[in-house]
Amino acid sequence: MTENEKTALKNFLLDINCLNVLDKWADDFNLFDVLRITNMEIRHSNILAWLFDPNESHRIGDSFIKEFSRKLAEKINRENFDYFAFMLQDFYSYQVFREASHMDIVLYSREEKNAIIIENKIWSGESKHQLQEYYKKSLIEYNDCSEILYVFLTPDGSDSSDPEHWLPFSYEEIIEALEYAVADTELRPEVSLLLKNYITTVRKNIMHERDEELVRICTDIYNKHRTALRLIFENVSIDNSIE
Repeated sequence: MTENEKTALKNFLLDINCLNVLDKWADDFNLFDVLRITNMEIRHSNILAWLFDPNESHRIGDSFIKEFSRKLAEKINRENFDYFAFMLQDFYSYQVFREASHMDIVLYSREEKNAIIIENKIWSGESKHQLQEYYKKSLIEYNDCSEILYVFLTPDGSDSSDPEHWLPFSYEEIIEALEYAVADTELRPEVSLLLKNYITTVRKNIMHERDEELVRICTDIYNKHRTALRLIFENVSIDNSIE
């Protein structure tokens, strides 16, 4: 180790309190991180299915499924699609199913004769002919429906391999719909915490948004002590077997 490197490490240790400003991020509790389900695609589908169901225990009623449906309806460019009739339907009549015939999320209303099929793709890709098979299967299983909509949900709203039938939808649009749905709703504390954690998790890990304040602080600390931090990063030994 050179004298310059020794001096850099000494100066960093003398200025170690500069890291205290990071406490509010280091101590931030997130339920999804604690349970280690942040990167589990199936868990995100479970949360969304719970939120879509207007009769579930979250008590936000039909506000989320209705706002989601509004955003979805605006993407449809068909002469025979009746936007107003679609938006005036009784969303409380919808049932929500997970993995119905392997389809990730199905929103179905027997009364309204409508169904929405959602394929959720966060980290995994499409299987060959998967969407085409789901499309054909849904026509049989929901043959009482006058309208079936197909949603291909991805982090950035990418097109699917079957754009003729499947409408692209992004997680940014999901979060927008969720934030709109709860904006004027007085939530129970536990539901409020869950939704706050979920929105933070999606923004950070799926949408890859950056906290600009955190980026600025970390950049300032790194620029001030880059030599010391480089030495630490180069020489640290991490036992990855420890959980």
